[in-house]
Amino acid sequence: WIFDHEVQTDFALTGLHVGLQCEACHAVGSLPSEVSTDCIDCHRDDDKHLGRFGTACEACHTTESWTGARLQ
Repeated sequence: WIFDHEVQTDFALTGLHVGLQCEACHAVGSLPSEVSTDCIDCHRDDDKHLGRFGTACEACHTTESWTGARLQ
């Protein structure tokens, strides 16, 4: 049995998320619905902008890399 993350959670694992162990996002025993799909909730400590550009990281960044942000 293979868990299809996109179908079963509506959150496709792409880019650098693909290789993560489940426990990187999900606490043991937690429900999938208890994990936020907002980038900033997991990556707040990685935010080099310190919140100055808001919390919609995906507006400029992709799951492939934090570097090389696309300009709007």
